[in-house]
Amino acid sequence: MIDASNEADSGIRGDGVPEKVALVLVHGILSEGSKWDPLCNLLLRDEELAGRIEIIAVEYPSKLIELDPKRQIPDLDTVAGYLGTRLSEELHPDRPIVFAGHSQGGLIVQRYLVQQLHQGHGLALRRVRQVLMFATPNSGSEYLLPLRKWWSRNPQEIELRPLNEKIVETQKVILQQIVYAKEFSTISAPIPFGVYAGITDRVVPPQSAKSVFPDTGELPGDHSSIIVPSSIDDLVYVIIKARLLRVLEASEPAAAAARPDGRVTQLDEAIDRGLRSQHVAPQSGFRLSEDAIREIAVAMAEIEDLKDSTTRQQFMSLMPAYILERQGSTGGNAKIQLALLVKRCANIGDAGRQALLLVMDFLPSEDAAVAHARAAIEDRWPPAS
Repeated sequence: MIDASNEADSGIRGDGVPEKVALVLVHGILSEGSKWDPLCNLLLRDEELAGRIEIIAVEYPSKLIELDPKRQIPDLDTVAGYLGTRLSEELHPDRPIVFAGHSQGGLIVQRYLVQQLHQGHGLALRRVRQVLMFATPNSGSEYLLPLRKWWSRNPQEIELRPLNEKIVETQKVILQQIVYAKEFSTISAPIPFGVYAGITDRVVPPQSAKSVFPDTGELPGDHSSIIVPSSIDDLVYVIIKARLLRVLEASEPAAAAARPDGRVTQLDEAIDRGLRSQHVAPQSGFRLSEDAIREIAVAMAEIEDLKDSTTRQQFMSLMPAYILERQGSTGGNAKIQLALLVKRCANIGDAGRQALLLVMDFLPSEDAAVAHARAAIEDRWPPAS
């Protein structure tokens, strides 16, 4: 554990709990905690964060194959359980947490949160203030897939394949019980997610990294360099610093009010400018015929909830930002709106298909029209093999 503290500012509250935020870093497959060293070195030298953050770089075994017959490569569930153990042993239960996961690390963070909800610990997740994911294969990765299938006994690689069942089920819980949750309960925890893709990443394309999450963006770099800032001005560093300062100001309202410079606002404005300057061309995916688009849209238009324009707009607002921003104005005709939505999703490929199916999980499962629409999608829009 790296503890960024100093003697001049102990940051101790009256009840003995340090006024710090914990930044928990989780690396990806075939990697290690040292991948975060350039980021950590900059954070530890940042005067605005001095004595106010605690960094935990989580290490876990990740290799191509395990030759020792007495050892095994842990799957994501096991690593997520280990993450929970480390947090409970090393952090005060009131310490605010910001997670940052790179590649597979983002999937591990998601799995940890779902485990906590399944155990009825949603209220304990109040201390998780932000989740940041960088180049995480939220819709899987097809990179070198034929070659990777030779690793058939590697449980970590298996879960990185497109349309992996565990990843899809985890995302359903994350969306319904965290991202779109309204209040903390034993089984829900409204925690903000920031999801970022590398504009030159071929391992995890932006459409897979952003997947179905609403708050997304593109950053300079490829799959490896996206989390390796060279200076405090690099966009990835500014994003992480701004989130840390936001958490700190929320836990120190009096101190924040005494600072006139609006530092977090300044950083947020820099982030907005930086994200707007990045551009990723939409991925050309499976091309649906006009007949298939029409059939799916007609089936969706028969869903009772989608007949109402207000509810339909709410449904469409759940789609990822990279789909909505290209949707455009379509008036009030349900079939036209839904047909354009299906077409936009199809242009993105399997990530768009998955986004559409996951958002449909918010519709009443007892409505036969919902089942009919899902069947139309499955029949007319098969997943990529």
